[in-house]
Amino acid sequence: MNPAPASRPPIGRVPLRDVADSCGIGSQFTNAGPLSSPRPKPIILMPTRAAGCASTPAAAAAASCPHARAGQCTPVARAGHGIDETDAHILRVLQADARISNLKLAATVGVLPGAARERVKRLTREGYILGYEAVLNPFRLSAGVLVFTRVRLEHTGIGVANAFKAAVQVRSEILECHEVAGDFDYLIKTRASGIDTYHTMLASLIWALPGVRDTRTFAVMEEVKNTARLPV
Repeated sequence: MNPAPASRPPIGRVPLRDVADSCGIGSQFTNAGPLSSPRPKPIILMPTRAAGCASTPAAAAAASCPHARAGQCTPVARAGHGIDETDAHILRVLQADARISNLKLAATVGVLPGAARERVKRLTREGYILGYEAVLNPFRLSAGVLVFTRVRLEHTGIGVANAFKAAVQVRSEILECHEVAGDFDYLIKTRASGIDTYHTMLASLIWALPGVRDTRTFAVMEEVKNTARLPV
């Protein structure tokens, strides 16, 4: 009697395997043939931004993310800023009305109240929101005249510039002071009740700052646009 032939291995599929890469995005491999068939054919899944992915192409490259070169690790709507469109919507709403309730904020941007609260906390923690303040009416507070003053210093060393900056910080009459490039050193923004009041301020405040060599004043005739809101 001849021996029974050896049984053939069952024909079936190799179980799906997930191969994870450094961003948490994997490729699935399947095999539709017998177990003894050649290498499985990969099914490539197009990667999207996963929780572990870097937020920008540069950051992704630094983290050795394999999708960085393809630019596929950026947020959906705000590439380069590390926020998505919902975050940006929250920032726009808060810039327009910082006193809005969390419930109304959530309804406006289309998320649950808990999610809105956590997003605001994260945006604050990560430095996108620096604080909240009331915007006052300068015309009701005897500060209706807006004046910009160009200031040039005596260049006698870094000590003069440091003394100037320190003096500016403690004068509440100076609203803004910016070091600029060009033929002068600083641009100062102040407000006064009138030109005569500013003239007194110029003599008693601006010229009293350390190292001032000369100044040039620009009184604003009309405030065409004045906003602190950033486009997001």
